[in-house]
Amino acid sequence: MPSPLLAVDDAIKQIIAAMPSAGEETLNLNTAPMADLLGRVLAHDVTARLTHPPHDVSAMDGYAVRAADVMSLPAAVEVIGESAAGHPFDGSITGGQAVRIFTGAHCPPGTEVIILQEDTTSGNGVITINDAPAAGKFIRPKGNDFAAGDLIAKAGCRLDARHLALIASSGHGEVTVKTKPLVAVISTGDELVPPGTTPSASQIVSSNGVMLAATLTALGAEVLPIGIVADQDDALAQALRDAAKADLIVTSGGASVGQHDGIARIMTADQDALTFWRIAMRPGKPLVFGHIHNTPLLGLPGNPVSTGVCAMVFVAAAIRAMLGEDPAMTTEHARLTTALPANDQRQDFLRARLTVDDNGILHASPFSKQDSGMMGLLTKADALVIRPPHAEAAAVGEAVRVLRIPPLI
Repeated sequence: MPSPLLAVDDAIKQIIAAMPSAGEETLNLNTAPMADLLGRVLAHDVTARLTHPPHDVSAMDGYAVRAADVMSLPAAVEVIGESAAGHPFDGSITGGQAVRIFTGAHCPPGTEVIILQEDTTSGNGVITINDAPAAGKFIRPKGNDFAAGDLIAKAGCRLDARHLALIASSGHGEVTVKTKPLVAVISTGDELVPPGTTPSASQIVSSNGVMLAATLTALGAEVLPIGIVADQDDALAQALRDAAKADLIVTSGGASVGQHDGIARIMTADQDALTFWRIAMRPGKPLVFGHIHNTPLLGLPGNPVSTGVCAMVFVAAAIRAMLGEDPAMTTEHARLTTALPANDQRQDFLRARLTVDDNGILHASPFSKQDSGMMGLLTKADALVIRPPHAEAAAVGEAVRVLRIPPLI
Protein backbone atom coordinates (compact mmCIF):
# COMPACT_ATOMS: atom_id res chain seq x y z
CA MET A 1 0.00 0.00 0.00
CA PRO A 2 1.53 3.36 -1.01
CA SER A 3 2.39 5.81 1.74
CA PRO A 4 0.03 8.79 2.18
CA LEU A 5 0.85 11.94 0.27
CA LEU A 6 2.71 14.59 2.27
CA ALA A 7 0.95 17.93 2.79
CA VAL A 8 2.44 20.91 0.95
CA ASP A 9 3.11 22.89 4.14
CA ASP A 10 4.88 19.92 5.71
CA ALA A 11 7.01 19.47 2.60
CA ILE A 12 8.03 23.14 2.71
CA LYS A 13 8.95 22.87 6.40
CA GLN A 14 11.13 19.82 5.80
CA ILE A 15 12.91 21.46 2.86
CA ILE A 16 13.58 24.66 4.81
CA ALA A 17 14.89 22.74 7.82
CA ALA A 18 17.44 20.95 5.63
CA MET A 19 18.84 24.04 3.92
CA PRO A 20 22.32 25.35 4.81
CA SER A 21 21.87 28.88 6.12
CA ALA A 22 23.87 31.96 5.20
CA GLY A 23 25.57 31.82 8.60
CA GLU A 24 27.11 28.41 7.95
CA GLU A 25 30.46 27.76 6.33
CA THR A 26 28.92 26.75 3.00
CA LEU A 27 27.42 30.20 2.52
CA ASN A 28 29.92 32.88 3.45
CA LEU A 29 29.58 36.64 3.13
CA ASN A 30 31.31 38.81 0.60
CA THR A 31 31.81 42.51 -0.04
CA ALA A 32 30.48 43.64 -3.41
CA PRO A 33 30.63 46.94 -5.34
CA MET A 34 27.55 48.84 -6.45
CA ALA A 35 27.52 47.23 -9.89
CA ASP A 36 27.03 43.78 -8.30
CA LEU A 37 24.50 44.60 -5.58
CA LEU A 38 21.14 44.56 -7.37
CA GLY A 39 18.98 41.77 -5.96
CA ARG A 40 21.54 40.75 -3.32
CA VAL A 41 20.65 40.24 0.35
CA LEU A 42 22.31 42.65 2.76
CA ALA A 43 24.41 40.91 5.41
CA HIS A 44 24.78 43.77 7.91
CA ASP A 45 22.99 47.00 8.76
CA VAL A 46 24.24 49.96 6.73
CA THR A 47 24.57 53.34 8.44
CA ALA A 48 25.16 56.65 6.70
CA ARG A 49 28.70 57.97 6.53
CA LEU A 50 27.49 61.32 5.22
CA THR A 51 24.68 63.79 5.92
CA HIS A 52 22.27 64.55 3.10
CA PRO A 53 21.78 67.22 2.11
CA PRO A 54 25.09 68.38 3.60
CA HIS A 55 23.81 71.99 3.79
CA ASP A 56 20.49 73.79 3.59
CA VAL A 57 19.62 73.74 -0.13
CA SER A 58 16.96 75.32 -2.30
CA ALA A 59 14.08 73.18 -3.56
CA MET A 60 13.22 75.67 -6.32
CA ASP A 61 14.73 78.15 -8.76
CA GLY A 62 14.39 81.68 -7.44
CA TYR A 63 16.00 84.09 -4.98
CA ALA A 64 17.27 83.68 -1.43
CA VAL A 65 16.32 86.59 0.85
CA ARG A 66 15.86 87.59 4.49
CA ALA A 67 12.33 87.23 5.89
CA ALA A 68 12.28 90.84 7.15
CA ASP A 69 12.67 92.10 3.59
CA VAL A 70 9.39 90.54 2.43
CA MET A 71 7.19 91.53 5.35
CA SER A 72 5.64 94.20 3.15
CA LEU A 73 5.05 93.61 -0.57
CA PRO A 74 5.97 94.53 -3.18
CA ALA A 75 9.58 94.78 -2.01
CA ALA A 76 12.75 95.69 -3.90
CA VAL A 77 16.11 94.08 -3.06
CA GLU A 78 19.56 94.10 -4.62
CA VAL A 79 20.85 90.92 -6.29
CA ILE A 80 24.42 90.44 -5.03
CA GLY A 81 25.34 87.10 -6.58
CA GLU A 82 24.35 83.59 -7.61
CA SER A 83 24.32 80.13 -6.03
CA ALA A 84 24.15 77.04 -8.28
CA ALA A 85 24.56 73.33 -7.53
CA GLY A 86 28.28 72.74 -7.16
CA HIS A 87 28.99 76.47 -7.24
CA PRO A 88 27.84 78.05 -3.95
CA PHE A 89 27.73 81.79 -3.35
CA ASP A 90 30.80 82.90 -1.40
CA GLY A 91 29.24 85.24 1.10
CA SER A 92 26.12 85.85 3.17
CA ILE A 93 22.86 87.75 2.80
CA THR A 94 22.06 90.85 4.83
CA GLY A 95 19.08 93.19 4.80
CA GLY A 96 17.99 94.47 1.40
CA GLN A 97 19.93 91.78 -0.47
CA ALA A 98 19.08 88.69 -2.54
CA VAL A 99 21.08 85.88 -4.13
CA ARG A 100 19.91 84.23 -7.35
CA ILE A 101 19.58 80.54 -6.47
CA PHE A 102 18.90 77.34 -8.38
CA THR A 103 17.40 74.01 -7.35
CA GLY A 104 19.84 71.98 -5.26
CA ALA A 105 22.17 74.91 -4.59
CA HIS A 106 23.47 75.79 -1.13
CA CYS A 107 21.48 78.46 0.66
CA PRO A 108 23.89 81.25 1.65
CA PRO A 109 24.09 82.17 5.34
CA GLY A 110 21.21 84.50 6.16
CA THR A 111 18.71 82.77 3.84
CA GLU A 112 15.25 82.58 5.41
CA VAL A 113 12.92 82.60 2.40
CA ILE A 114 13.17 81.31 -1.19
CA ILE A 115 11.22 83.55 -3.56
CA LEU A 116 10.05 81.79 -6.72
CA GLN A 117 11.47 83.42 -9.82
CA GLU A 118 7.99 83.75 -11.34
CA ASP A 119 6.97 85.94 -8.39
CA THR A 120 9.56 88.60 -9.24
CA THR A 121 10.39 91.20 -11.85
CA SER A 122 13.98 92.27 -12.41
CA GLY A 123 16.05 95.08 -13.85
CA ASN A 124 19.39 96.80 -13.29
CA GLY A 125 20.56 94.36 -10.60
CA VAL A 126 17.41 94.79 -8.52
CA ILE A 127 14.36 92.51 -8.25
CA THR A 128 10.89 93.45 -7.18
CA ILE A 129 9.22 90.74 -5.12
CA ASN A 130 5.48 90.53 -5.73
CA ASP A 131 4.65 87.46 -3.65
CA ALA A 132 6.46 85.52 -0.93
CA PRO A 133 5.93 82.15 0.76
CA ALA A 134 6.23 81.49 4.47
CA ALA A 135 9.71 81.48 5.95
CA GLY A 136 11.45 78.13 5.41
CA LYS A 137 9.29 77.00 2.52
CA PHE A 138 11.28 75.69 -0.46
CA ILE A 139 14.33 75.23 1.78
CA ARG A 140 15.52 71.66 2.31
CA PRO A 141 17.35 71.74 5.64
CA LYS A 142 20.68 70.04 6.26
CA GLY A 143 20.11 66.35 7.05
CA ASN A 144 16.54 66.46 5.74
CA ASP A 145 16.98 63.00 4.16
CA PHE A 146 19.45 61.45 6.59
CA ALA A 147 22.31 62.36 8.90
CA ALA A 148 25.65 60.63 9.40
CA GLY A 149 25.08 57.62 11.65
CA ASP A 150 21.45 57.08 10.63
CA LEU A 151 20.34 53.54 9.73
CA ILE A 152 20.04 53.43 5.94
CA ALA A 153 19.27 49.77 5.20
CA LYS A 154 18.67 46.80 7.51
CA ALA A 155 20.42 43.47 7.34
CA GLY A 156 18.36 40.90 5.48
CA CYS A 157 16.75 43.27 3.00
CA ARG A 158 16.97 42.45 -0.71
CA LEU A 159 18.59 45.39 -2.43
CA ASP A 160 16.69 47.12 -5.22
CA ALA A 161 17.57 50.19 -7.31
CA ARG A 162 16.24 52.55 -4.62
CA HIS A 163 18.39 50.94 -1.93
CA LEU A 164 21.46 51.30 -4.13
CA ALA A 165 20.83 55.00 -4.68
CA LEU A 166 20.35 55.56 -0.95
CA ILE A 167 23.43 53.56 0.04
CA ALA A 168 25.58 55.33 -2.55
CA SER A 169 24.41 58.79 -1.51
CA SER A 170 25.16 57.95 2.12
CA GLY A 171 28.85 57.49 1.33
CA HIS A 172 29.28 53.77 0.56
CA GLY A 173 30.87 52.36 -2.58
CA GLU A 174 30.46 48.75 -1.49
CA VAL A 175 28.64 46.77 1.21
CA THR A 176 28.68 43.23 2.60
CA VAL A 177 26.07 40.86 1.20
CA LYS A 178 25.25 37.20 1.56
CA THR A 179 26.98 35.00 -0.97
CA LYS A 180 24.65 33.63 -3.61
CA PRO A 181 23.82 29.97 -2.97
CA LEU A 182 25.17 27.73 -5.73
CA VAL A 183 22.40 25.57 -7.21
CA ALA A 184 23.07 22.76 -9.67
CA VAL A 185 20.37 22.25 -12.31
CA ILE A 186 19.87 18.88 -14.02
CA SER A 187 17.26 18.05 -16.67
CA THR A 188 16.65 14.30 -17.04
CA GLY A 189 15.11 12.40 -19.91
CA ASP A 190 16.12 10.31 -22.94
CA GLU A 191 13.73 12.37 -25.05
CA LEU A 192 15.29 15.77 -24.36
CA VAL A 193 17.37 17.84 -26.78
CA PRO A 194 18.90 21.28 -26.15
CA PRO A 195 17.09 24.52 -27.09
CA GLY A 196 17.81 25.49 -30.68
CA THR A 197 17.95 21.85 -31.77
CA THR A 198 15.34 20.47 -34.16
CA PRO A 199 13.81 17.46 -32.37
CA SER A 200 13.00 14.19 -34.05
CA ALA A 201 9.56 12.61 -33.78
CA SER A 202 10.54 10.95 -30.49
CA GLN A 203 12.22 13.99 -28.96
CA ILE A 204 11.20 17.27 -27.31
CA VAL A 205 13.14 20.44 -26.62
CA SER A 206 14.31 20.78 -23.03
CA SER A 207 12.78 23.95 -21.56
CA ASN A 208 12.76 23.15 -17.85
CA GLY A 209 16.47 23.76 -17.41
CA VAL A 210 16.15 27.20 -18.98
CA MET A 211 13.17 28.03 -16.77
CA LEU A 212 14.84 26.79 -13.59
CA ALA A 213 18.07 28.67 -14.30
CA ALA A 214 16.13 31.89 -14.90
CA THR A 215 14.01 31.35 -11.79
CA LEU A 216 17.05 30.70 -9.62
CA THR A 217 18.82 33.78 -10.97
CA ALA A 218 15.76 35.91 -10.21
CA LEU A 219 15.64 34.44 -6.70
CA GLY A 220 19.26 35.45 -6.04
CA ALA A 221 21.08 32.16 -6.59
CA GLU A 222 24.06 31.28 -8.77
CA VAL A 223 23.39 28.47 -11.25
CA LEU A 224 25.66 25.50 -11.91
CA PRO A 225 24.26 24.08 -15.17
CA ILE A 226 24.83 20.32 -15.38
CA GLY A 227 22.64 20.05 -18.47
CA ILE A 228 20.57 17.24 -19.94
CA VAL A 229 21.18 13.74 -18.55
CA ALA A 230 19.79 10.50 -19.97
CA ASP A 231 17.60 8.20 -17.86
CA GLN A 232 20.46 5.79 -17.21
CA ASP A 233 21.79 5.04 -13.76
CA ASP A 234 25.46 5.50 -14.66
CA ALA A 235 24.84 8.85 -16.36
CA LEU A 236 22.63 10.07 -13.52
CA ALA A 237 25.13 8.95 -10.89
CA GLN A 238 27.94 10.87 -12.60
CA ALA A 239 25.78 13.97 -12.99
CA LEU A 240 24.85 13.87 -9.31
CA ARG A 241 28.52 13.55 -8.33
CA ASP A 242 29.30 16.59 -10.49
CA ALA A 243 26.41 18.48 -8.90
CA ALA A 244 27.33 17.65 -5.30
CA LYS A 245 29.72 20.63 -5.09
CA ALA A 246 26.65 22.90 -5.06
CA ASP A 247 24.66 24.01 -2.02
CA LEU A 248 21.49 22.54 -3.55
CA ILE A 249 20.71 20.24 -6.48
CA VAL A 250 17.47 20.82 -8.41
CA THR A 251 16.41 18.25 -10.99
CA SER A 252 13.45 18.13 -13.35
CA GLY A 253 11.95 14.90 -14.61
CA GLY A 254 12.50 11.37 -13.41
CA ALA A 255 10.60 11.87 -10.17
CA SER A 256 7.48 9.81 -10.90
CA VAL A 257 6.77 6.09 -10.59
CA GLY A 258 7.70 4.90 -14.09
CA GLN A 259 10.56 2.49 -14.78
CA HIS A 260 12.42 5.30 -16.58
CA ASP A 261 12.17 7.74 -13.65
CA GLY A 262 15.79 7.60 -12.55
CA ILE A 263 15.84 10.30 -9.87
CA ALA A 264 13.01 8.65 -7.95
CA ARG A 265 14.68 5.26 -8.38
CA ILE A 266 18.02 6.48 -7.03
CA MET A 267 16.53 8.40 -4.10
CA THR A 268 14.04 5.73 -3.02
CA ALA A 269 16.71 3.01 -3.20
CA ASP A 270 18.46 4.58 -0.21
CA GLN A 271 16.02 5.35 2.58
CA ASP A 272 18.74 7.21 4.48
CA ALA A 273 18.99 9.65 1.56
CA LEU A 274 15.24 10.11 1.11
CA THR A 275 13.31 12.67 3.16
CA PHE A 276 10.01 12.42 1.30
CA TRP A 277 8.55 11.42 -2.06
CA ARG A 278 5.15 12.42 -3.50
CA ILE A 279 3.07 15.24 -2.08
CA ALA A 280 -0.61 16.20 -1.93
CA MET A 281 -0.35 18.91 -4.58
CA ARG A 282 -1.64 19.61 -8.07
CA PRO A 283 0.34 20.18 -10.21
CA GLY A 284 3.45 18.63 -8.71
CA LYS A 285 2.54 15.36 -7.00
CA PRO A 286 5.78 13.44 -7.83
CA LEU A 287 8.11 15.74 -5.88
CA VAL A 288 11.10 14.11 -4.21
CA PHE A 289 13.45 15.55 -1.59
CA GLY A 290 16.47 14.18 0.19
CA HIS A 291 20.27 14.25 0.14
CA ILE A 292 22.79 12.83 -2.29
CA HIS A 293 26.51 12.97 -1.44
CA ASN A 294 25.49 15.10 1.59
CA THR A 295 23.96 17.76 -0.68
CA PRO A 296 20.22 18.47 -0.51
CA LEU A 297 18.39 17.42 -3.67
CA LEU A 298 14.98 18.66 -4.76
CA GLY A 299 13.57 16.57 -7.59
CA LEU A 300 10.78 18.31 -9.49
CA PRO A 301 8.27 16.71 -11.87
CA GLY A 302 9.06 16.85 -15.58
CA ASN A 303 5.86 18.44 -16.86
CA PRO A 304 6.79 22.09 -17.55
CA VAL A 305 3.96 23.65 -15.57
CA SER A 306 4.59 21.31 -12.64
CA THR A 307 8.27 22.26 -12.75
CA GLY A 308 7.46 25.97 -12.81
CA VAL A 309 4.87 25.88 -10.05
CA CYS A 310 7.03 23.67 -7.81
CA ALA A 311 9.92 26.08 -8.36
CA MET A 312 7.75 29.00 -7.19
CA VAL A 313 6.59 27.10 -4.11
CA PHE A 314 9.52 24.92 -3.01
CA VAL A 315 12.69 26.14 -4.73
CA ALA A 316 11.86 29.74 -3.82
CA ALA A 317 11.39 28.77 -0.16
CA ALA A 318 14.72 26.93 -0.18
CA ILE A 319 16.65 29.87 -1.66
CA ARG A 320 15.05 32.37 0.73
CA ALA A 321 15.96 30.12 3.66
CA MET A 322 19.58 29.86 2.51
CA LEU A 323 19.79 33.64 2.19
CA GLY A 324 18.35 34.16 5.66
CA GLU A 325 15.10 35.67 4.36
CA ASP A 326 11.61 34.77 5.52
CA PRO A 327 10.94 31.59 3.52
CA ALA A 328 7.15 31.80 3.81
CA MET A 329 5.04 32.39 0.71
CA THR A 330 3.55 35.89 0.60
CA THR A 331 -0.10 35.48 -0.31
CA GLU A 332 -3.14 37.73 -0.41
CA HIS A 333 -6.87 37.38 -0.93
CA ALA A 334 -8.89 37.96 -4.08
CA ARG A 335 -12.51 37.40 -5.05
CA LEU A 336 -13.34 34.75 -7.62
CA THR A 337 -14.86 35.76 -10.95
CA THR A 338 -15.87 32.17 -11.68
CA ALA A 339 -17.15 29.34 -9.50
CA LEU A 340 -14.86 26.46 -8.55
CA PRO A 341 -15.86 22.88 -7.72
CA ALA A 342 -15.05 21.16 -4.44
CA ASN A 343 -11.45 20.03 -4.14
CA ASP A 344 -10.08 16.55 -3.40
CA GLN A 345 -7.23 15.60 -1.05
CA ARG A 346 -4.58 17.52 -3.01
CA GLN A 347 -3.81 21.23 -2.64
CA ASP A 348 -4.45 22.97 -5.95
CA PHE A 349 -2.40 25.80 -7.44
CA LEU A 350 -4.60 27.12 -10.25
CA ARG A 351 -3.18 29.42 -12.91
CA ALA A 352 -5.14 32.67 -12.94
CA ARG A 353 -5.25 36.32 -13.95
CA LEU A 354 -5.71 39.14 -11.44
CA THR A 355 -7.71 42.32 -12.00
CA VAL A 356 -8.68 45.25 -9.78
CA ASP A 357 -12.16 46.75 -10.03
CA ASP A 358 -13.14 50.41 -9.70
CA ASN A 359 -13.47 49.98 -5.93
CA GLY A 360 -9.92 48.69 -5.59
CA ILE A 361 -11.02 45.09 -4.93
CA LEU A 362 -8.73 42.36 -6.25
CA HIS A 363 -10.35 39.64 -8.39
CA ALA A 364 -8.93 36.30 -9.54
CA SER A 365 -9.97 34.53 -12.75
CA PRO A 366 -8.68 30.94 -12.88
CA PHE A 367 -8.24 29.55 -16.39
CA SER A 368 -10.71 26.88 -17.44
CA LYS A 369 -7.84 24.61 -18.54
CA GLN A 370 -5.22 23.60 -15.97
CA ASP A 371 -3.25 20.98 -17.95
CA SER A 372 0.25 20.64 -16.47
CA GLY A 373 1.75 20.37 -19.95
CA MET A 374 0.43 23.73 -21.19
CA MET A 375 3.28 26.16 -20.62
CA GLY A 376 1.52 28.82 -22.69
CA LEU A 377 -1.15 29.20 -20.01
CA LEU A 378 1.44 29.61 -17.28
CA THR A 379 3.02 32.48 -19.21
CA LYS A 380 -0.38 34.19 -19.38
CA ALA A 381 -0.98 33.82 -15.63
CA ASP A 382 0.13 36.41 -13.09
CA ALA A 383 -1.02 34.48 -10.02
CA LEU A 384 -1.82 31.05 -8.64
CA VAL A 385 -5.11 30.50 -6.80
CA ILE A 386 -4.41 28.23 -3.82
CA ARG A 387 -7.17 25.74 -3.04
CA PRO A 388 -6.70 23.79 0.21
CA PRO A 389 -7.27 20.04 0.30
CA HIS A 390 -10.95 19.11 0.63
CA ALA A 391 -12.04 22.73 0.07
CA GLU A 392 -15.76 23.08 -0.50
CA ALA A 393 -17.13 24.44 -3.76
CA ALA A 394 -16.46 28.17 -4.09
CA ALA A 395 -18.98 30.61 -5.55
CA VAL A 396 -18.39 33.72 -7.64
CA GLY A 397 -17.32 36.54 -5.32
CA GLU A 398 -15.91 34.22 -2.67
CA ALA A 399 -12.48 35.13 -1.29
CA VAL A 400 -9.56 32.82 -2.10
CA ARG A 401 -5.83 32.88 -1.36
CA VAL A 402 -3.59 33.86 -4.25
CA LEU A 403 0.16 33.75 -4.78
CA ARG A 404 1.38 36.39 -7.20
CA ILE A 405 3.91 35.15 -9.73
CA PRO A 406 6.96 37.37 -9.16
CA PRO A 407 8.41 39.50 -11.95
CA LEU A 408 10.98 37.68 -14.11
CA ILE A 409 9.72 34.24 -12.99
